[in-house]
Amino acid sequence: MAKFLAKDIVAKQGSNVIGNLRSIEHNPSTDRADMTTFSSTGGRKESIVIFRGDTFVLQGLANPTDAGQAAVNTLGQNVGTAAEGAFSLIAGGKTYAFNGTVETKLFGGGLTDGATWQATIEVTGAITVS
Repeated sequence: MAKFLAKDIVAKQGSNVIGNLRSIEHNPSTDRADMTTFSSTGGRKESIVIFRGDTFVLQGLANPTDAGQAAVNTLGQNVGTAAEGAFSLIAGGKTYAFNGTVETKLFGGGLTDGATWQATIEVTGAITVS
């Protein structure tokens, strides 16, 4: 993969660019079945991967007029199938596309801070890379 700066990552919800971002973090997860028995070699644990998952956390400055943040905020208020949306991250010359559901923090901050915004996107299904 080509080297790139985090500030050059472009995040989108549908066709809307999500603006004013300051950080993007990928958090993979794995669910495993414990297959350890009394006869496991060398007293070592054994497991089989059952599921893999991905979560992305996007953080930035709150901007209620930003079309991308507004689109994500809308998804974050929906339930059922209306809560799932298409996302893409463009990084290092590749596009990472996936569907996901969202939990948003509309704004926050302290006395001397700019108001912050955050979205946690739980990926539904696989991430495709092109």
